[in-house]
Amino acid sequence: MRKTVDEKLQSTLETRLGESFNRVVEQLERVTKVSARCRHWRRAVGDLKASALQRQVRGTFGEVQLGMILEQFLSPEQYTKNAQVKDE
Repeated sequence: MRKTVDEKLQSTLETRLGESFNRVVEQLERVTKVSARCRHWRRAVGDLKASALQRQVRGTFGEVQLGMILEQFLSPEQYTKNAQVKDE
């Protein structure tokens, strides 16, 4: 009788430990995936920051934004793209 109870207890314990181990493995896999995403976004933000520090890129970006704003609020007759400015 004692042997049967011990075997059943051992079987139950092994089953529960196995399930717990599987849950820990699944959670570690999720953490690894999230960590990889965080590294990706950290690199992307770093690249964006580096490009924003460059004057020419920042200027070009500003020109494109301004052009899009003008196109949304003004008719084509109200502004000129790439106008030549003459010195007086």
